[in-house]
Amino acid sequence: MKKRKASPYPEHEKLKALDNKNIVCGNFLEWLQDTKGYVLCEEHEHTSYCYDEEGNMNCEYGNGDMMPVRLNIESILADYFDINTKKLEEEKDKMLKDMRRVNAKQKQARNELV
Repeated sequence: MKKRKASPYPEHEKLKALDNKNIVCGNFLEWLQDTKGYVLCEEHEHTSYCYDEEGNMNCEYGNGDMMPVRLNIESILADYFDINTKKLEEEKDKMLKDMRRVNAKQKQARNELV
């Protein structure tokens, strides 16, 4: 049996394999937000950021209060579908470099024919 060569763009392969499920989920989350006014929330837990330099509470939330999630939909979906957005961007840059290299070779080959 022939072994498949590993893709030079594995994050893009994962994204392609989703077959647009991420888009359907994203559209649903946007619909909830834009049409229904729903907001994803999480329980607040006090951290050092909740206190000023003197140690006084400087937080509008109590422990356990619900507060809006401070992530955009793209980040939430990337996390859910295990897509590393940093690697995805690096792959895009590599794709562009690869395409430019191929285009330069093709242009050079055409010029040699003339």
